[in-house]
Amino acid sequence: MTGTIIPLRLKHDEASALADFDVLAAELLIEGQAPNLLVARFGAILTKLRGQRVELALVLADLEARAPSHDVRINGINADLHDRAREGLAQIDLFIFQAEICRSKAEQSRLAI
Repeated sequence: MTGTIIPLRLKHDEASALADFDVLAAELLIEGQAPNLLVARFGAILTKLRGQRVELALVLADLEARAPSHDVRINGINADLHDRAREGLAQIDLFIFQAEICRSKAEQSRLAI
């Protein structure tokens, strides 16, 4: 299986999770890819979500490419992982759809001002 281990953040590191989005949002502002901070934050969220979608799609492709095992338990686990990965992709797609709507509304409200 391809992928990386993602370390969990400790309670005292919660602020840094939000800071990651703000750093990415600031980069989008500097590069002129967003008219304001709100739109840039939605852009950062979308960037992260799309990256996670690609990673999960690779996991799903790996699961689909696996030959059946001679162990029934392993086949069952792989089938369950496959189902959960497909559900995860559907959830990420929903989050992306909602974030795009929010970004669009933020861009429109900016133009109306």
